[in-house]
Amino acid sequence: MNLSCLLCYQASPTPVCHWCEDDIFFFDATLHGSNLLQYGPVAGHVKHSHYDALRVLGLHTWPMSSLVHQLKFTHSLTAGK
Repeated sequence: MNLSCLLCYQASPTPVCHWCEDDIFFFDATLHGSNLLQYGPVAGHVKHSHYDALRVLGLHTWPMSSLVHQLKFTHSLTAGK
């Protein structure tokens, strides 16, 4: 059981409290589809034929960038959840 939020350090039973989770922008796959290579503005910039799909969870801004940093540099598996 997690005792504090990974982002704001307030008491939380989950790794990210509901306030910080509300601040995270999640990409809406129902709007443009789940494969970004089929979305014109993105597909035009990816030239490699080795990729058949490109997916994104959200924008790389705070608080998502903080979680990615923790996962990448401190090997925090909790941040990866």
